[in-house]
Amino acid sequence: MDVGIRPNARILAALAVAVFAACCAATAAAAPIDYDESVDGQLPRAFAPGLHTPGSALGLGAGTNLITGTSQWGGTVSSTFDTALLKLEDGLQIDSIALSAAKVDGDAILDLIRVELFSYDATVTSVASIRFERPAMPFAATEFFVSDLPIDEAGFYGVAIAGYSGNTNNSFAFVDYTWNIAVVPEPGTGTLLAVGLVGFSLQRRPRGVADFSG
Repeated sequence: MDVGIRPNARILAALAVAVFAACCAATAAAAPIDYDESVDGQLPRAFAPGLHTPGSALGLGAGTNLITGTSQWGGTVSSTFDTALLKLEDGLQIDSIALSAAKVDGDAILDLIRVELFSYDATVTSVASIRFERPAMPFAATEFFVSDLPIDEAGFYGVAIAGYSGNTNNSFAFVDYTWNIAVVPEPGTGTLLAVGLVGFSLQRRPRGVADFSG
């Protein structure tokens, strides 16, 4: 007579399947971003609601997400404070946000640049600032918003070069930048998967046959 599988092992095995499916879904949701304004189009020039829609969000994927562009201040062309709308899926978290920025053209003297992190509601009709910082330029691969990370709540977020300070005097400047956003699976999903796999192994272990012959 087969004594069967212990209930706890069955529960853990079911958990393994569920968590593995969730991990696969999060991983397959999107590849890491590699967005280049010169190839993929100009990013919206402000973070105000109405300039973005949920469908225009860039889906963050596990790995290194890159956003490269050029922002302009002053001159005869309207200033562009580039904003990238990001979508974070369940099972992933934003681990770090780094930025490189340097003036590449123009006669304006730019002392500081304003960078900002935002959150949006589910319809991208309401926006709230999480934090802004004002680093001196130029800088390379500098991490920002450290005290607000990691972010593990699924939803819409935004990163922006939101302005400059310095001596413009009706002159202009172009600033090249690259965002480097590291996204990883949530640590809890890995732990649950490990527990589930243990249960699965218990389920597969031979239980033997009980002898009731006396």
